[in-house]
Amino acid sequence: MHAPRNTGFEVITNHRSQLLPWAASQAYLLVLGLAVIWVAGLFLAPVGMAHGWISASRSSVLPDNHRLPDLLAFILHSAYGRVCHQIPERSLWIQGHPMAVCARCLGIYLGYFAGLVIYPLMRKRLEIEPPRRRWLLLAFLPIAIDFTGGYLGLFENTIASRIATGFVAGFAGSIYTATDLIAATGAAIMAVSRWRFFRPLREPGGAHNA
Repeated sequence: MHAPRNTGFEVITNHRSQLLPWAASQAYLLVLGLAVIWVAGLFLAPVGMAHGWISASRSSVLPDNHRLPDLLAFILHSAYGRVCHQIPERSLWIQGHPMAVCARCLGIYLGYFAGLVIYPLMRKRLEIEPPRRRWLLLAFLPIAIDFTGGYLGLFENTIASRIATGFVAGFAGSIYTATDLIAATGAAIMAVSRWRFFRPLREPGGAHNA
């Protein structure tokens, strides 16, 4: 008889239980660092455009005679444009330029980042038992109402309402996913460390002598 295959949940649970403290710390710092870079890019775009570091062009095609500001604008537009429509009228403006994502996405990213920042304070409790899913659904209810009401013309949502509802949804998403994300990252770090430690050493001449 074939042994039963592990489900995705069981694999992640094993990652949690087998994760060494140093790997868990490195995984958290890595995830937090990537989140810092992603959120910083949101503010870098308008500030860089205002000071001339980044081109104000929103073209998705890099010109042949591009300069560094054009390249930076292309990178930011391509990266954030894959996850957001980037409509200027729906974005928060800083120093006369729109941010790299819309107000709703900004709130989601800020909320997720805030959840990662305070995650160490809740880590032990979340590893034992995550909150019930109904709280996640309740956290996504404000953003659903805000989007649906504006889309159907029932009311006019604002930049503030998009950021606020996005923040609540992003914060809740972080609380529900941070543990598994850090566990998977830590497992990858441990796998790479084992491979580097146990890989066979090559002799100076290249191939092993018979």
